[in-house]
Amino acid sequence: MAVIEEWAGHFSGGSSDKVWAGAFTSDGHFLSTWGRRGSGLSVGDKPCGSQAAAASAFAKKVREKQSEGYVAVPFDHPDYGIRSFGPGGGATATSLGVPSVVGGVREIRYQTAHVMPLSPRELAEAVASLGYGVSEKVNGERCLVVVDAAGKVEAFNRLGQLVSTVPEGARGLARLGVACVIDGERLTGQGAGTYVAFDLLEWQGEDARHWPYSQRIRVLEAAMVGAGLVPAGSPTMEGDAKLQLLVSEADPVKGRAVVQRIEEKRGEGVIVRTHSAGYQAGDTQDIRKHKYLSDLDAFVIAVHKGSATGSVSLGLVRPGDGAVIEVCRVRSGLVDADIRRIGGMLERGEPVVLRVEYLPIRTVGIRLVEPRTSMRELRGDKLPGDCTTDQLGPEKAALVAAAAPVARVAVGREHGL
Repeated sequence: MAVIEEWAGHFSGGSSDKVWAGAFTSDGHFLSTWGRRGSGLSVGDKPCGSQAAAASAFAKKVREKQSEGYVAVPFDHPDYGIRSFGPGGGATATSLGVPSVVGGVREIRYQTAHVMPLSPRELAEAVASLGYGVSEKVNGERCLVVVDAAGKVEAFNRLGQLVSTVPEGARGLARLGVACVIDGERLTGQGAGTYVAFDLLEWQGEDARHWPYSQRIRVLEAAMVGAGLVPAGSPTMEGDAKLQLLVSEADPVKGRAVVQRIEEKRGEGVIVRTHSAGYQAGDTQDIRKHKYLSDLDAFVIAVHKGSATGSVSLGLVRPGDGAVIEVCRVRSGLVDADIRRIGGMLERGEPVVLRVEYLPIRTVGIRLVEPRTSMRELRGDKLPGDCTTDQLGPEKAALVAAAAPVARVAVGREHGL
């Protein structure tokens, strides 16, 4: 019996702190383990009759766990305590070989780091401290770009799924001339086609995630500058070039100036990195964000047709009990055709996740004040289960806990909840 593919995830929210992992084998078994992090884990072994059937069961369960909010984590890591299903341990679902096909879905085994929130006080402390660096937060969609030794360029979303189009700006990375994996964001809307690189996960076929960030970004910057792709890296977005490289400024004096420049240009926020840290998939305290403009990802619960316009209700999942909590009814940014399109998607059973902006300073409760969205903010790389009330921040925890679920919880279940 050989393990063909495995995946491990961690979920933390409310009182929940749990892990799940699964694998399928060459002789058709679907293996799993689960439980509270740090405790003795339960195990399961389900014979499926064939490798193909086991692969399908594995892929279905992984998608289910991702929709519930589980974030990929490494096997055999002391923080999670999940043993690899492979012989002798040591295998990892987040190591990159070549992209594989699981249950008919092309995937890349690298999982992105989940950027954690940072308070204003923590931002000020980090900027003033040695060992940390700051750069501008980009408002786009996470995008891993993979370049092979022959110069072929592919793009994968935050879920590890191959996407159909490579951002225009990222195509030039073929000129690097080496096999590599780059972490970054693809811009949408008016910035569509722009790719912003900000980390390096693999270089010349070698896993670079154990390198400190300072080394990873230095190697990437030297290569991109040497290939004539960028004039130099910068801690802030500069101009309208389709390919840009963000580097983290570690000097405290210069870092304060970077933060001030981001505030003055009304940027979305600041990313703080630990320069001596390696790259960790899933939740990490080594990459954190402070946002000035508040937005969150929510899913459409229902469409409300008006006499001439209409609106949509948006909801979030409360991790503690899986309840769907309505946070706003939004029309601003949508036209009649958008409302009809969203209605059609719901009728076909398709999940509709939108990024919605709102005024945090006036949002006293959990009902978003002056929400605005558009079809350009449709998130094809997220499922409703990814949209949790944790986005509202810990200060809203009591209000979230007391909120009544919406009547149409069943609609949420139809969309991957």
